[in-house]
Amino acid sequence: MVSELEAGPAPRKRRTLADTEETANILWYGEQGTGKTLDMATLARRGLVTFVNAEKGLKRRPLRDWDVPLENLELADPKSYKGLEALYWDIRQRIETKSVEAPIGVLFDSLTEISKLVTEGQVMERVQRKQSEADARMEVPKDADVNPFRVHLDDYGVMTEQLRHLIRLFRDLPIHFGSSALTRRDVDASGGGETGDSVVYRPGLTPKLGADTVGYMDVVVATKIAVDGRYVGVTKPRYGLVGKDRFGVLPTTMVDPTLDRILAVIHDELTPEEVAWTPPE
Repeated sequence: MVSELEAGPAPRKRRTLADTEETANILWYGEQGTGKTLDMATLARRGLVTFVNAEKGLKRRPLRDWDVPLENLELADPKSYKGLEALYWDIRQRIETKSVEAPIGVLFDSLTEISKLVTEGQVMERVQRKQSEADARMEVPKDADVNPFRVHLDDYGVMTEQLRHLIRLFRDLPIHFGSSALTRRDVDASGGGETGDSVVYRPGLTPKLGADTVGYMDVVVATKIAVDGRYVGVTKPRYGLVGKDRFGVLPTTMVDPTLDRILAVIHDELTPEEVAWTPPE
């Protein structure tokens, strides 16, 4: 008879993809008034959501009209990198302790505004440091060093690294993560067209942060208002738009591309055909 010592330890069960609960990381970007805030807020139909309301864009009336329960929207208003980092640790603790207050998702509205807040925080830290250094030397600092409205290139670099870090932290939580951004228009001189240029519409972030954010996400939706007045979202690279669908189930153009409806398609509660936009005849 083989002893327990001779048999060795019992084999450890390895964690597989089948053991995980699938979540979605989604970015909506587009012009103002194309439904991005409401698209994200619909996640509250499925449970408690932490909403970083940087743009103050949440309004009760449209949420009620879309049957979004207001009591499921937990508002957060961090105004700095440190505030966002503290929010991450708070949410992570609630998840790990299985608190009844653990959210099913966290939403940033918008990354464009948050990037400005984080940049302003970086500028103020630099200004205070330069002022302190000048005071210690009993010198008058250069205006360029202590002007709080003058942003240096290094300030953007620090902001980019800080937001890259934060987005990865929130993305890797075992809950849904959504964010919005305004749009930016870039001209690629190496493209085609009559002038030899091509126009590409991207999330309204710095080029490096925008490219990385698109890479971090499972789904990227370019929001538009269609010719028939409906809110739609483009989920594939098309018409000069940046789009993405890592799940491979969304139609190229989707009617009402809300987070609730996107999850419904991913989980087979709705078919792609049911949410696809068809141009009017």
